[in-house]
Amino acid sequence: MSEGYKTILLVDDEASQGERMRRILRASGYRVVVAKDYGTAMDCFQQHPGVIDMLVTDLALPGKNGYELNLALRGLQPKLKVLFTSAQVGAELHRFYGMEASGEHFLAKPFTPADFLGRVRYLLERAESSCGTAGG
Repeated sequence: MSEGYKTILLVDDEASQGERMRRILRASGYRVVVAKDYGTAMDCFQQHPGVIDMLVTDLALPGKNGYELNLALRGLQPKLKVLFTSAQVGAELHRFYGMEASGEHFLAKPFTPADFLGRVRYLLERAESSCGTAGG
């Protein structure tokens, strides 16, 4: 698979974190569409002229959260790959978002560029995405 042919929708309301992830992805040849919240991400997804292959989203967003964004976008594109990021872990994630801080679809902040890129590559290479349920 050639990374340069994949487009990632990156959603993070913290500008410095979003910019850091954008640089990592762009340096590896991915096309990146950036949004800062649920509404902007929905607009970007619907107005993007090509296919968006993956959603990388922080869970804690203003208004509707990243998990709700995942559900909405996967309703439009069921095979969309998804990676959640958050500085919150454990019981906080379960209480606020109904999901566990484990599994391949979650990466805790802070993370190294290598860990981030490795997880993105791994998920993009998988044949099917399985993160539509609260377990992961």
